[in-house]
Amino acid sequence: MKPTISIQNGSLIEKCTGFIVGSSEDGVLYYSPKKNAYILEIEQNNKEWLEIVSKAFVVAYNKNCRIDKKKSGYFRLSCYSKKIYNDILDVRKDFSGILQKSNQFKIGFLQGVFDAEGSVHNKRFSIRIYSKKKILITLTKELLN
Repeated sequence: MKPTISIQNGSLIEKCTGFIVGSSEDGVLYYSPKKNAYILEIEQNNKEWLEIVSKAFVVAYNKNCRIDKKKSGYFRLSCYSKKIYNDILDVRKDFSGILQKSNQFKIGFLQGVFDAEGSVHNKRFSIRIYSKKKILITLTKELLN
């Protein structure tokens, strides 16, 4: 399945913000005291998907992120921003807050989660997401209902 950010009507900024939050489930969020840096890193073998995520950062936060190729062959998107770090951390502390967000945010969030944690089973005719976070699975199910 080719990942995309579909642009219909509604707030593109809200949709991209939700997409970033959902996509960040495939990444690592951390603070580096030595550098006083707030960082989100997402590693993938699919550079095209990271470029889509990077474009969402520009729309939602007017923030450019770096994509580097690692020795392992994977690509890593790195985004340095205290605001983005705090926004994602706030959502992760209480996923149920997503239910109060705009419909565009929810749509973007679902797109990001499924792009990051989803898979398509052609023979079983199903789309699935995988996560250790039961609350994330429960929220996704509720949003889809």
